[in-house]
Amino acid sequence: MEHVDWEDVRLFINRLNEFIENLDLVLPSESQWEYACRAGSTTPFEPCVALIHNGLSISSDEVNFDGKEPYGKTPKGWNRNKPISVKEPRFRPNKW
Repeated sequence: MEHVDWEDVRLFINRLNEFIENLDLVLPSESQWEYACRAGSTTPFEPCVALIHNGLSISSDEVNFDGKEPYGKTPKGWNRNKPISVKEPRFRPNKW
């Protein structure tokens, strides 16, 4: 999604919670988001997603980021310069 701010999402979640009894949706905290992205891994990146160096590095071939400042030991990568569908290219999901 693009151009959706935190307040819009919070309002949307509140409306859903009012509409559906006992739903109680919330936005994840930063630590909850990080935990879900790592799928229980103790490495910086979940190893099923970040195959390079067993989850210690990640490349722009594995996830969508600008690739200009690679993480860890990966070389500079491709900058798609836009949001992309999770289906194109097919990025590997984490183990969860």
